[in-house]
Order: sequence, then structure tokens, then C-alpha cells
Amino acid sequence: MLRTEENKPINTLKIFADSKTFAIVTHQKPDVDAVASSLAMYWYLLDIGKKENDIDVIIPEYTDELSFIPGTEHLKKQPTKKYDLAIIVDCPEKRFIAGKKVLKLSKKTICFGHHGLSRIYTHNSIINTCMSSCASVIYDVFPECRDINYFNCIAIGLIADTSNLTLDVTDKEKQIIEILKNKGVDIEEISKKLIIKK
Repeated sequence: MLRTEENKPINTLKIFADSKTFAIVTHQKPDVDAVASSLAMYWYLLDIGKKENDIDVIIPEYTDELSFIPGTEHLKKQPTKKYDLAIIVDCPEKRFIAGKKVLKLSKKTICFGHHGLSRIYTHNSIINTCMSSCASVIYDVFPECRDINYFNCIAIGLIADTSNLTLDVTDKEKQIIEILKNKGVDIEEISKKLIIKK
């Protein structure tokens, strides 16, 4: 179910509108969903008018084998500035965050996940344990993005965390896949790439 900090509804659009600089971080030894979800947030921020130079996607342990995910050329190994907002994806515990010093450099934090209640103190958390991937959670909150790179990242994360749509795919996620197909995402091609990467 969807949970927000202290079970209060949050206005993500206002949180993003009130912020100029962003850091996006995920867990150590990131899997495909973690990287794809991080980059989905990157493409979403660009789509709502944020500037490329104001967004750092910080994944210290990134490897070239994930270079098929749109936007990997923008990944950074470490923070470059102070941030108005740190966005934590797919990581329920602070000790597992890669690049956790980002949290000290950020005025506010927000967490998106699907692994259960966040054990990270954040100003806001959106956790949906009914979803099989963090990418699905992000799409559920931000379905209105117009960027094909965003849609591809969502599809990659969702397909990866469900073993090519064979495990724990919810009805909602089946709907998301159909929507992504209609937006031009090549689901079969993504599935092939993910099989090769295993």
C-alpha cells in the first residue's frame, strides 16, 4: 500500500517546484531497477523544466554493462555541490545508500521505494509495497511525463525486477506495460537486452 511520511499526503510537484538543485542516489551494488529508477527520476526532472547542470545522479559503483539504460552517460561517482533535494530510490535503509554523504549536503530528502517502510529519516517517503519494482512506484506517482527516455527507464526497471514479467507482476504493472507500449517503448527489445545482461 502507498505510505507517506506520518501517513500524510504529500505534494511531490510542490516539493520539486520549490527545489532547484537535485541529487539522486540509490543503494550500494545497484541492480538494474535501481539504476533505471534513478535515471527515470533524472528524465522526469528534465521534463518538468529542471536544468541538466542542476541534477546529479550519483551512482559510485556504476559499471558499463548497464550502459543500455538511457542516460548512463550522465551518472556521477560523487556529489559536486550542495543540493536543495536528495531523491533516494529503491533503498529502505541508510546504511545501504551509496554516496550517503549526499544526505548531509541536501536541505531536504524524499524517498521512493517498494521494499517496505523506509528506515531512513526523510522529509517525505512514498513506499508502495504492492509494486514489484521501484520503477513502477515512480511511474505510479509521475505518469504524466512526456520523455521517451523516462518511459524506457520505467520499463527496464519493471521488467528487470519481475524477471522479464514472469514473477510477481501486478495487474497495475501489466497496465503500465501496456501504456508504455502505446507510448513507443519496445518491450520485447528491452527483454532481450536484459536476458543478455544476466
